[in-house]
Amino acid sequence: MRALDKVMAQPTEREPGRSYIPLDELSGRIALNDVSFSYPAANGQESPRVLKNVSLRFEPGERVAILGRIGSGKSTILRIVAGLYRPSEGMVDVDGIDLRQLDPGDFRAGVGYVPQDSRLFHGTLRDNVLLGRPGADAHRMVAVAKLTGLARVAESHPMGWDLPVGESGSLLSGGQRQLVALTRSLLTEPKILLMDEPPSSMDAQSELAFLR
Repeated sequence: MRALDKVMAQPTEREPGRSYIPLDELSGRIALNDVSFSYPAANGQESPRVLKNVSLRFEPGERVAILGRIGSGKSTILRIVAGLYRPSEGMVDVDGIDLRQLDPGDFRAGVGYVPQDSRLFHGTLRDNVLLGRPGADAHRMVAVAKLTGLARVAESHPMGWDLPVGESGSLLSGGQRQLVALTRSLLTEPKILLMDEPPSSMDAQSELAFLR
């Protein structure tokens, strides 16, 4: 119950009494304008900037790879673009509108985000894939799973799509969890797909299937 109380005590993304600009359709055009970011400071100490005056532009239909050393801020950029983090300074421009003015639900509906460490929910393979699109057609689910390579996981187990994944996906390998997260994101047909090192936990066979 304490854990549930902590969740319920978290602030909501929609500020009470604030009006947001509705976003009927997301084109996929995003720009970071002089964005800087620092994580919350601990013990009153000043937190160093992870990002400083970063400006980037992404056009609809582009495939962009962000390269850099470990700890250089690649994951932070993706989380800012996904709307999970707010810049300390600067602005994220979405289709010509400041991201802070858009309804979070409207924006998130058009964005798919696959983190490095994909956490799953207790249930079956099917439950986790359909989490973002519970009414999806079974044929569509299988078609997307074949694209990502997840169909091979289901087909190789006697329980198929009813395969239990365990708490947080503990019964699957890291690569299999990433395939579930990727399939789940693609099933929602996002206008923007953000992937944080998707092949990092995949075995050679899973990575080859993903790249194809």
